[in-house]
Amino acid sequence: MTITRPNHRSPEVRLQVAIAATKLRPQTAIKTLLDVLSNSADDKLIPHIVWQNLHPLLEANTDQFLKDLADGYLKSKPVTDLMPRVVDRILGRQQFDAQPIGKLFALLRDDHSQVGREVLAVLAAKVQSGELKGDKLEQLKTAMFEPLTPLLDSGVSHPLGGDAALLAVSWGDPRALPHVRRSFTTVGLQPDVRLKALNALIAAKDDGLLEFIAKVLDDKSQISNLKSEANLKSEILNLKS
Repeated sequence: MTITRPNHRSPEVRLQVAIAATKLRPQTAIKTLLDVLSNSADDKLIPHIVWQNLHPLLEANTDQFLKDLADGYLKSKPVTDLMPRVVDRILGRQQFDAQPIGKLFALLRDDHSQVGREVLAVLAAKVQSGELKGDKLEQLKTAMFEPLTPLLDSGVSHPLGGDAALLAVSWGDPRALPHVRRSFTTVGLQPDVRLKALNALIAAKDDGLLEFIAKVLDDKSQISNLKSEANLKSEILNLKS
């Protein structure tokens, strides 16, 4: 089957190409859908159609997707915007395998800090909620060890250093613990930054957390919404202990 190149100026042509891609072999369909998406600019419908047709292909063709993705498609914002959903889909495959997550993050780490930050946030949320635990969590830790190590070693000097620390602490990596503790206890940091640190420390069951929370609550200069959240988290922690 012959498909018209999707970089045609007409959105209608690109839309038809995205729809027709479902009739192609998976290897060809993935590249075709990435072509369409990378040329979709501000189109609101095409990313939806592309994702609808792409995500079933990720069940058995993740390696092909990553190979194609590395072929220049990450220069396109519509493609990078899709990455947090891709991570969620890969982790939800019937046959769990975390290795592609490490490979994908390695592609994003140094040149795509914003979407890399979003991917780390997705992973941290799944670890902190307990969605990823046991063997799945061990697989993720192994897959992410190499791409995370330079970030943890560099600390805040890398744009993703703080986000990497939050994820690593969430699964109990002691290397990032001092940084995350400082993030929670430092007056003047944005409340959302401190609350993310608090969530990571709770997930890690940090031995010093109750002491840190007590200090925050005793400091009258602390931001009120942070104190309310800290109270709530402290109660949750006590219930779990």
